[in-house]
Amino acid sequence: MKNSIERPLHPQASSKNMLTDFTRDKDNLVGDNLIESLFSKAFDCLSCPAAIVDQNGIIISLNQAWAALSEERIHGNQAVEGVNYLEVCEGSEGFHSVWGKPLADGLRSVLDGRIGHFFMENPSNIEENSQWLLVRVTGFENNGKRYAIVLYETISEFQYKEFFASKQQMHIPALLETVKSVISMLDLQELLKTILKKMEKIIHYNSGGVFTIEDDALVLKAYHGPPIPELSPIPLATKDRTPEIHHLVTNRHSFYIENINETPDLIAEISIILNLEIKNLKRFLSWLFLPMWVNENQIGIMILAYHEEAYYDDATLKMGELFANFAAIAIQNANLYELSQQNGILRERNRLAYELHDSIAQSLYSINLYANATQRALDLDKSKIAICHLNELQRVSLNAVKDMRLMIFELNNQILEEFGIIKAIQSRFEVIEAKQGIQTSLTVIGDLVLPNQIECEVYGIIQELLNYLEKTTETKNLSIKIIAEKDLNQFRIFIDKIFLPREITEAVYIESFNRIKNRIRKLGGTLQFNHLSSQVTEIKFDLFI
Repeated sequence: MKNSIERPLHPQASSKNMLTDFTRDKDNLVGDNLIESLFSKAFDCLSCPAAIVDQNGIIISLNQAWAALSEERIHGNQAVEGVNYLEVCEGSEGFHSVWGKPLADGLRSVLDGRIGHFFMENPSNIEENSQWLLVRVTGFENNGKRYAIVLYETISEFQYKEFFASKQQMHIPALLETVKSVISMLDLQELLKTILKKMEKIIHYNSGGVFTIEDDALVLKAYHGPPIPELSPIPLATKDRTPEIHHLVTNRHSFYIENINETPDLIAEISIILNLEIKNLKRFLSWLFLPMWVNENQIGIMILAYHEEAYYDDATLKMGELFANFAAIAIQNANLYELSQQNGILRERNRLAYELHDSIAQSLYSINLYANATQRALDLDKSKIAICHLNELQRVSLNAVKDMRLMIFELNNQILEEFGIIKAIQSRFEVIEAKQGIQTSLTVIGDLVLPNQIECEVYGIIQELLNYLEKTTETKNLSIKIIAEKDLNQFRIFIDKIFLPREITEAVYIESFNRIKNRIRKLGGTLQFNHLSSQVTEIKFDLFI
């Protein structure tokens, strides 16, 4: 909300007096009745709502467009002729009370003659598609009395975005604290409880829980709210017994319910699985359901409940999804740690730990920096800079999810051990590259037979190469060709970009490239890059086995 004040230089003449002077210059060819008629019609022709108020604030005239204010829910039906407009503004309730009193103060200053003009910007309502209005108040005098004309003009949508950007400022500290917790805390249950508590500062709820999906059952991992009975894992296979719960949990999208009492089947099933009386659940009207996803697989769901009806909306839904992502990262970090402990190969575990630090931890650190920078920008009212920082924060978050997906896949050696390197590469294409929109193909000429230890190492090299290429290029087309001969195995990777490793200057990628070359060198091979055309780069290494 913005307002501006101009000090008067001279008293202003009324529009009617100006018209009267004009007609007198025309030798009184027009009578007073016609003047009033012209003035009334001109007043009604204004496309913007307009009202004239006297020195006491009483509305003495309205144009036809003023009725639109009722549709915009500015004043309802209160601001009509004969009503004190100052009292209407000062008596505004709810969202409109934010700007009602400042408008009344500005109008009173104009009517008292202390200022000549006043204007203020404000949204018509709190809805997402709300219009922004510019309120102009201009004072004038007629026959020794003071009046003011009030005009409402619709202005551009950027003001709405600026308004909500400033509104998000209060969310930044809680987001920063949550990011720091995700980075620093190792205990999963304690971390999830912390996320729920930080979330409460932004999205109010009376009861909130984080459930994970384990062995086709819901397991309560963290809870914040009134005491509830201890819960055993809730089977999801009982679709016939609890169809509403099954649909709720397996739904791919976040959603909210404005009044759960309007869905009696759902509240009855929740009562059964939580072992709570329905009358206790009916107190919580608004419910928010936030599925947690990693690698296109649902790993759980976050559920919030609040006593007010229709409390949750699209804005809280988006903010809730951010905290659900925090919880998903925390759960996957815990799973990743457990899998790495079970891996049994010290070298591979150390490599993954190194990449975890360089990718996920660095990404989270970058998120922290961008969040701090956003807060500083908002403090300085630099909304455009804040929006840029938020865009960067989103980009870094998406990269962190991609890196997490890669590491989770690398930890799973079961396909390689059971089906071999060819099937493992195909599986990776389906799980990783396909999710990133990268077109892939695999061609094998001959029978590739490698000792188990060599096969595991070659697969690790190919994985590292793919990770390196996808992080340093924007390839959308990738193919692998393997030529297996009697004493020579040739491995070729083709991408639809011209790529030179020496042009990559980031230290983390230089170190990754050197590690790949050393791994190939230990097997007796060399890594080469060839440009087959203006659009294709070939990456190859040959092994004599």
